[in-house]
Amino acid sequence: SDHSVKQVTQAFDDVDTIVENGECVYSLSWDSDAPGGAGVERVYWLDGVYAVALDDGDVFGPYQSLKEAIVSHEELHLVGEATIAIESGELAGDEIVALLAKFEGADDGEYTLEINGQLRVVKLP
Repeated sequence: SDHSVKQVTQAFDDVDTIVENGECVYSLSWDSDAPGGAGVERVYWLDGVYAVALDDGDVFGPYQSLKEAIVSHEELHLVGEATIAIESGELAGDEIVALLAKFEGADDGEYTLEINGQLRVVKLP
C-alpha cells in the first residue's frame, strides 16, 4: 500500500533532518595512513532522538539512546590501530570505554587513543 511506503520515506527524512540540524554528540576519528583511509563516524541528537552518520555517507536511525546508536554500528565502537580519537559531550570517558571492543582478529592488548580530549590507554577484550 502507499501508506507503508510513505512511512519508510518519512523515517529516512527524519534521520536526514537529525543529521543536518542536530548536534553532534559522539564522534570516532580514524586514520589508517592509507590514501583515502581516514574519516569520522558521528552520532547526532535532535529533539530526543539520535541518528548515525557514517563516513561513507550512510545514515541510520532514529535511535532512542546514544548507547543504542553506538552499539548498533561497529564503526562507532570497534577500535583498532587506526582509531585516533572519540569525543562525546554526553558520555563520560569511562562510559565510552565500556562500549568499545577491538576489531575481530586485531592484536590483543592496549590501544592509545584520545577520549574526550584525554589520551588514554585502553585494554580491550
